[in-house]
Amino acid sequence: MYKDLKTTIAHRKNTLLLAGLLITILAIGSFLVWKSLPPSVDLSRGQSAACGEAIIQRYNTAIKATTSVKYEKNLAAVATEIVGLPGQTKDQNCAYMLYVGAVGKSDVANARNYVDAFRVLQEKGKKLDDRILDPLNLQQMEDRVRALESADGTTTAGGRG
Repeated sequence: MYKDLKTTIAHRKNTLLLAGLLITILAIGSFLVWKSLPPSVDLSRGQSAACGEAIIQRYNTAIKATTSVKYEKNLAAVATEIVGLPGQTKDQNCAYMLYVGAVGKSDVANARNYVDAFRVLQEKGKKLDDRILDPLNLQQMEDRVRALESADGTTTAGGRG
């Protein structure tokens, strides 16, 4: 009986040790995944001062439009609404949605202005809301603006128009 008790205690210790090791591995793995997320991904939501859930929903509906005319019209309506919002210049979501609208209209000057604003806000630690559909990262945004500038003939040395 004493031997069975020792075996049971040893078995419980091994089980607890294994459980503790598993929890530690999961915690470290979660931390590493969190640290590896790109800076444009925000899991917290609600950072936005101006372009919150309602505008993001209208934007998402606009970019799902099935025709280019409807797409442009819907994005223009969202952009008009955003421009009138207080605090929109300090909001990463607003800058991004205005950027997409400018690119959609091939508005080179505004596309450049909005991508520059997006970069500044990102450098200040602002993050894009994860509810925005199919977001581009900063490099992809820059590449699209450079392509617009190149097509428009406004590119200067250094890639800025």
